[in-house]
Parts: sequence; C-alpha cells; structure tokens
Amino acid sequence: MTTRTRYARALLLASLAATVAATALAQGQVYKSRDAQGNVIFSDTSSERASTVTVPPTNTIPVVAAPARPVAAPATGDAAGAGYALAITTPVEGQTVFSAVGALDVSLSVSPALQPGHSLRLLLDGAPADLPQQGSLTLEGLGPGPHTLQAQVVDGNGEIVQSSGTVTVQMQRSQGRRIGPTRIP
Repeated sequence: MTTRTRYARALLLASLAATVAATALAQGQVYKSRDAQGNVIFSDTSSERASTVTVPPTNTIPVVAAPARPVAAPATGDAAGAGYALAITTPVEGQTVFSAVGALDVSLSVSPALQPGHSLRLLLDGAPADLPQQGSLTLEGLGPGPHTLQAQVVDGNGEIVQSSGTVTVQMQRSQGRRIGPTRIP
C-alpha cells in the first residue's frame, strides 16, 4: 500500500468517524471501540468492547441583527425652494471600518441636482471635513473610535439649506500582515 493510499484511507476514516460522531451526538450517546484489525470505530450503538465517549458541546455564535439602514432625516435649515433628498449612502449607521491608515470612503446621495450657488459640505464629528466631489470623497487619518458624519447643502453665503441625518461609524486601525521574522527584544 502506497503512502498516498494510506493517507487517503486515514482521511476517509477520520471523516467517517466525525460524521458518525456528529450524527450520534444529535441523537444521543457516542461509543468508541476497535475492530479485529485495531481500527477505531465510533457508533451510536453500544457493544461489549465499546467505551462511552464524552463529546464536548459544540461552539455556537449568537445571531446578531444587522443595523437598520438610516432613513433620510427631515429637512433642516431654509429648504423652502430646495426640497433636496440628502443622505449618506456609505458608510451605513453602526458600521465598523478597518483601515491601517484611518481611511474612510464616504458617498452621498442628493436629489434633485444642486441648484446654482448650492454646494455639498461634509461634517466629521461636527466640524467641516471637506467638500465632496460628485457626492463622494475619502477621509484619511481618522483615529480609532466612533466618528459621526453629516452631509449638508449650503448656499453661496454658507447658510445651511438642507442637512442629512447623522451616521455614526466605528474606526478600527488594523495592522497589515508582517512578512518576515519579528524581533523580540
């Protein structure tokens, strides 16, 4: 018998044993015995040479509901001739963002198109962050922790015409994978 055949046979037997153990666990008790050739056998029925196997409980992960997508907030400011539908489309409320450099991609949705003299402004943690170009931009250098975002339409005088709802995201500064040895002092 070749080495490859032995490995394949061992893998098949291990898979079969795991399947029998899982099935028996779902139904009740698991027993372990050996046949005449010394092969291990798992079964859900007892025999004279079988010993009881204590199977630990399976690992489970509780179901976590995804955060609800935010609904566009009502207009604030002087929206009397504007009537914009303004929302932050990405990131979504409650999202955790992983980035080694603290980069956050933000996309906005505004409908209808901006009137002449109106522009978009993005607030990061209550302070103006940047002017989005065509409804999207990337914020860089954000520290770890929670951050709030809000979009605004402003007129030529800097007055707020419309505001979106706020979106809170959690920034995690992830480290890239190190290649090569790590020095230990």
